[in-house]
Amino acid sequence: MIEAQASHISPVYKGRLATEYGLSIASAIALDWRYAELPHQTGETVAYVRLNESGNNEPPVLYIPGFSEGIIQKAPFAGALAAQGFDITFPHQNRKGIQRNPNRTYIPGIPLGKKDATYSYAMNNLAIIEAEGLENTPLNIITHSYGSLVFEAMQKIAHERKWQAFSGANVVMLAPAGSNTDENVGSLVKRFIRKQIDDRKDVPKLFGDPTGEMLTAGLAQAKANIPRSLLEGWELSQRKVDYAGIVKGGIGRLTVLGYAEDGLYSHRLLDNAMRAAIKAGVSYANPVAFRTIVGEKSERVLDPATHDDEQKNPYRVAGAVAQIFRLG
Repeated sequence: MIEAQASHISPVYKGRLATEYGLSIASAIALDWRYAELPHQTGETVAYVRLNESGNNEPPVLYIPGFSEGIIQKAPFAGALAAQGFDITFPHQNRKGIQRNPNRTYIPGIPLGKKDATYSYAMNNLAIIEAEGLENTPLNIITHSYGSLVFEAMQKIAHERKWQAFSGANVVMLAPAGSNTDENVGSLVKRFIRKQIDDRKDVPKLFGDPTGEMLTAGLAQAKANIPRSLLEGWELSQRKVDYAGIVKGGIGRLTVLGYAEDGLYSHRLLDNAMRAAIKAGVSYANPVAFRTIVGEKSERVLDPATHDDEQKNPYRVAGAVAQIFRLG
């Protein structure tokens, strides 16, 4: 169901989206948020946006964002794909604060009796698929960072439900979280904080954040439910993407695209993960940045790809993903 509301983004941000992708896409992102009921959370819903619905004969695309990410941060990337003709759905997050009842304290968004943030996030996205009537419609999938672990959980639940949505799916994982080495949660938190600091710097990018909305939205979602965010951080540090299991689960193709200068999940940290992925038959590209040699010194390129490159440089990432999808 579509609920008309006031704009969820500023006029400046909407204007930028309209300039890049057209008024219809910008207006849908700003105004036409849909709400899926969550069976595992009585009376709760999760917001999402669907762009270019039934726009072509290609499978619809579901985008699964990462930690504390949602519609506001990923609008540029979703808009770039919609502008190329893709029917794309991308969610927000339900991150209400901790609640108490006479029997127990719990974190909304995580079903009672199952204290698992990844499972809950997966259930939210499956509720969106169900709300759109896509349970048995072949989908293409894009994940980012933590969203890769979420998709793994989604695939298992969908299999239990005998859904066909992921059967033969073309899956693209952008900068996936999870390595095959023991991760220290403290190290992960330090890298995340450093990433937030870097995100504030005025570095060259094709799609800037003139109003600061993308950064502010992510921080606000993380702070909205700190117990949940801490639990997600713990799961991020402990869980590894099971590439072989995902492939055996019946998808069509799995491609991993790393980013050249990803400070959160660098190519060095993910060395073992790359080996496991390639062994499982996954296409894996994780480049390092081109550098310009000046005399005896090397200098970084002006606009290297960092952990959120799909929102900062949506055109180049959307172009790469589009090629993968259309190659079949």
